[in-house]
Amino acid sequence: MTDDQLDLKVRYAWDWFSYHARQRLTAFNFFLILMGAVVVGYAQAVTSHAPVVGAALGFLGAFVAQAFWAMDVRNEELVSCGRVALDALELQLGLSIRYEDHVRGQLGEVLQNPVAKWLHLRLGAKWFRHSRWLRMVIIVMGLLSVAAFGWAVSGFWGSA
Repeated sequence: MTDDQLDLKVRYAWDWFSYHARQRLTAFNFFLILMGAVVVGYAQAVTSHAPVVGAALGFLGAFVAQAFWAMDVRNEELVSCGRVALDALELQLGLSIRYEDHVRGQLGEVLQNPVAKWLHLRLGAKWFRHSRWLRMVIIVMGLLSVAAFGWAVSGFWGSA
């Protein structure tokens, strides 16, 4: 393989990885914006004592969370395709950046917060992954939306 072919492969794999990683974070940003709008609307529904609107917004929030969870799974799959290609190319180039990322050898050095260090020691490096935190936020927002739906259906029971 010529240097030009290798360069083309590296550029293609990196562009694939970079595009889908960026798309994943952009989708998460849109999720936060949409959920922010749902929360503001829901707060207005509570203030106005409009349980039908609140129930609709609770349902919408749960639906949006489910949709973005599914999109995040797909985006991670596409990012992983780029990772696999980069892993193979790194072998050809004599590099180990992706391997280092996989074993997370630098994580302990980067963590300065004592709580984060404790989590790293107890739970391991998987605690510090994008997919864990992005999906945790999405799931929590989805569950809160289901709870909001239930509270609205109850007529905002217990509210003043």
